[in-house]
Amino acid sequence: MITIARFTFLKLFEPAFIFLIVFGCGLSYITSGTQSLDLSFFSEMSQGTEKGNLDMGALILIMLSNIIAIFVGSTEIPRDLNTRMITILLSKPISRTKYVMGRFLGTWALTAFLYVTWLTILGGFQFYNLPDLFQFKSFALNYLYIFSLAPISAVAVTVSTYLDDVPAMIISFLFISISFSMGSVPIIIKVFPNEFANLILLFYYLLPNFAYLFRSFEAFFQVVAFLTYSMTMSFIFLKIGTTHFKERDLI
Repeated sequence: MITIARFTFLKLFEPAFIFLIVFGCGLSYITSGTQSLDLSFFSEMSQGTEKGNLDMGALILIMLSNIIAIFVGSTEIPRDLNTRMITILLSKPISRTKYVMGRFLGTWALTAFLYVTWLTILGGFQFYNLPDLFQFKSFALNYLYIFSLAPISAVAVTVSTYLDDVPAMIISFLFISISFSMGSVPIIIKVFPNEFANLILLFYYLLPNFAYLFRSFEAFFQVVAFLTYSMTMSFIFLKIGTTHFKERDLI
């Protein structure tokens, strides 16, 4: 499993990803002058009252990392199937479940490394430009958002066990976009008649609400809830993906 994850992580040294690292560093410099983003809108969508503390520059970087997670997670398994590399990998003492888990861990590790690298550079620029206003504790909370990349990676990897690379990317992007939009349901239902409210709430509870991944961390239990939600959603999606992949005809 670790070997499979390593194969995915080593994509970091490919020219395209080297360019992404440089591009992200430039983006970190450009956004280093922004202030912390007030995420009270996300809190309202999640029926909360607290304000968020995600840095505006970090938000841009995490969104870029999410796109990369969808791309990488959606292409690794279909590429192995199309090139028949899957037969070589599975001929080793590794199960199909560990293979899928390895692709997930590699995707998550790759995108988390990119995000942490960019975020560290962003913090360095912010501290250099405004050392008196820079708050280490508040900025350090942005590192926790590497765990928001886990369910995104899990969705992409799971969908890729069903579809080819391009359809998997499209479906993953649409599913995650819809899941983010579910956070606005508590606001939307206020403008709809009551007979439509239950139908809308049905989708609200059936689909993951990724807006929860961007709530504030004002108390320790919120950090625990965030980590629990991220890991639980990742496990659910990976369970679906591994179950299907074990039964899939690879020929």
